[in-house]
Amino acid sequence: MTAGVQHDDRMAGYADHSRLRQTPDALRVVAALGERLARARSVVDLGCGTGALIDALAGAAPSAAITGLDAAVPRIAELRARHAGDVRVRFAVHDLREPLSALVPNGSADVITMTAVLHWLHPGESAVVRRIATALTTGGAAVLTTYHPVLEASGLGGTDAVIAEAAGATAAQFDGAGVVPVSRRTLPAVALERTLRGAFGEVESVEHTARTAPADGTAFADYVDSTFGDYYQGLFPDHATQRAAVAAAAQRRLDATGAVTSMPIRTWLCTAPDADQGIRA
Repeated sequence: MTAGVQHDDRMAGYADHSRLRQTPDALRVVAALGERLARARSVVDLGCGTGALIDALAGAAPSAAITGLDAAVPRIAELRARHAGDVRVRFAVHDLREPLSALVPNGSADVITMTAVLHWLHPGESAVVRRIATALTTGGAAVLTTYHPVLEASGLGGTDAVIAEAAGATAAQFDGAGVVPVSRRTLPAVALERTLRGAFGEVESVEHTARTAPADGTAFADYVDSTFGDYYQGLFPDHATQRAAVAAAAQRRLDATGAVTSMPIRTWLCTAPDADQGIRA
């Protein structure tokens, strides 16, 4: 769930758009965990969204109890309905900025995953990472995926840069509209690695680039509506103006480069801290 995003009728297509982005992530996460999933007895997905990763984890971890946590009440309701009767899978509403232990006791999870969520928890990343490490069993592992946008001339990256172009807005105007750019919510990879190494045992990562290349600019405007709702509304006079301007900006980018955005994404595999290591502040 995107913190600060208000859900309204513009977000009705969120599940379809989200699955397009989450399915490749799910494949990478499952590959990174490998045989750990086959051995796992308890698997937890933090910020489970539409459940694309939950489905992949359940298939790869046939002996595990699967738990999905998300702050969005409608998403959890949908997932509970979809998995009704599946005794291995449970879902709960939970704000990841709060402690996990009531739902995921310390030392209870063999595998924990969290994809494309950490930037929404800024500036509390260190506390979140420590909670994940504490929840792992001895020998357990966590996989996180994180965004690391390349900044354009506007000083913004990813979807924020497209919105800035559409609105004719500067980074300072984002501040005035109460929009916190993803680049400001994302720790640099070096700083994040330091944070992860302070909490976990072994830490390794790989990077790939995710390109957003919808059919046309209107499809990208649909994605912005369904994913962000009214998050960017303060930069535009009204929603109709936002949709038209975003579609036009996205189409220009598609015509010029074949993609609307290109985002470096890092996948981190982190093992539980050694018993004598503890978790460093």
